[in-house]
Amino acid sequence: MDQVMQKLNAIPEERKNFHLHENIIERQSVRRETGSVLIEPQVYGREKEEDEIVKILINNASDFQNQSSQ
Repeated sequence: MDQVMQKLNAIPEERKNFHLHENIIERQSVRRETGSVLIEPQVYGREKEEDEIVKILINNASDFQNQSSQ
């Protein structure tokens, strides 16, 4: 244990011999923006799924209108 402590204590002395100085730099973390809004204007390769979703939404909307008008 004494040998380890001697080696650790020797580090600052060696730093002085090599004219090294300790600088503390604060880094700001870069935050990535996330959200549910698509930035790209078009999603490619999902036309079939898009058409199916639109049909489901249209059918649900028309069913809702039919139920509310009765």
